[in-house]
Amino acid sequence: MNSPTLPRIYFIRVIGPFLMLGLAVILCGCGSGLYPVEGQVVWKDGTPATELQHSSVVFDHPGKQTSSRGAIQADGSFKLTTNSPNDGAFPGEYKVLVLEVGRKSIGGPDGSALAPGAVDTKYADPSTTTLLETVKAGPNKLVLTVERAPKQ
Repeated sequence: MNSPTLPRIYFIRVIGPFLMLGLAVILCGCGSGLYPVEGQVVWKDGTPATELQHSSVVFDHPGKQTSSRGAIQADGSFKLTTNSPNDGAFPGEYKVLVLEVGRKSIGGPDGSALAPGAVDTKYADPSTTTLLETVKAGPNKLVLTVERAPKQ
């Protein structure tokens, strides 16, 4: 009758559980450091910014040289993505940008002039945006309050 050797018993009882734990962590994606972030973009009067459908919110984290993005839906809602759809963002302080799409070209000398948009353009530039948000460990539900573009 064969008896198990000491190295085999050691592997099964000591090393095996650590390997299984490591495999479980890899397969479940634990430890990514990302936390779910969802929210809604609203106008200063509290109504959803429905005019911004298909535009984007960008959470810029200069210190970590990373950003997370979300598409604004018909009701003004968004969910952030960093690496894979709706995976969220890393915890920390962010400058938030609102990048409006769908503005019509009005020509100009070089053809790049755009018609006024719905949202104030200060939200499209990291140096002028006034939107600052904090992502915390755990689920995050945010409301981004923005101003309409000034009347021309």
